[in-house]
Amino acid sequence: MSATYRTPKVPHTKVYYFLCGYWTLDKEEADLLDDALASISLSGTAYFPVGAPPELIDSEIKLLIANQRQPKPGMIFQAINKSYI
Repeated sequence: MSATYRTPKVPHTKVYYFLCGYWTLDKEEADLLDDALASISLSGTAYFPVGAPPELIDSEIKLLIANQRQPKPGMIFQAINKSYI
């Protein structure tokens, strides 16, 4: 037996965000910032219901960023080496 889960079709808006913590709803602004910050900050796109309050977007973007931060150099290598000791 299998289950089918459907996501309700809710109008959404794209939010463009950067790991430095900045986010915007404007695609042109995001593209300019992406070019300017390309070497120092990764970027992403998240979807929120139309009319979501800025406080909600801000808190959710902070969670996304916290989960996307790159590990410090050497941390994965150290963890792999410790697993073989």
